[in-house]
Amino acid sequence: DSQHRLWVGSFNGLFVMDSSREKITEIKSINQSLLSNGQATIFTEITEDEKGNIWFATDGTDKRIACIGKFNPTNNQLQIVYNEKHQQSIHHNPVELGSMVSNGKGKIFASFNGKGIAWFNTQTNDTVPHFFTAENGLGSNRTNGLIADKNGNIWCSTSFGFSCYSEARNIFTNYNYASYALDNIAGP
Repeated sequence: DSQHRLWVGSFNGLFVMDSSREKITEIKSINQSLLSNGQATIFTEITEDEKGNIWFATDGTDKRIACIGKFNPTNNQLQIVYNEKHQQSIHHNPVELGSMVSNGKGKIFASFNGKGIAWFNTQTNDTVPHFFTAENGLGSNRTNGLIADKNGNIWCSTSFGFSCYSEARNIFTNYNYASYALDNIAGP
């Protein structure tokens, strides 16, 4: 992270290694909160926003609830911004949370494999995910890895190729594996 710590998610919870790489600490407040609320404790992704908050996704089991959380390591405050059980109106089936990335400009993007990409506003307390899907121009709703480039564009691998979302232009450019060429350009 920006403090040179290493955040490690495992099947048993979240841990952080200090910048000297000499001490690993369990983040008990998060791990205990997830367990007590029936949420999954298998960490699939961790990223940092521009304010130093640590965002994470947990998933990987039918018996526990997938979630996306935001953790402020300065004051040890945890906020669950997406809860699979409480936000079922968004998706009626269980979600498969995947990759997460910050664009460095106030948004966290998360892969909801089979359902597209969601973004969360890091500047407000709004916890409603906003979705990009194939209907908005994303190359496929089956999304995998996400990465941000130096301009804040979000690149996403999909089942049909890869897509690049330009927030400045509010448009997706899709590259299809079959043709290895520019497939289409679509806007949300």
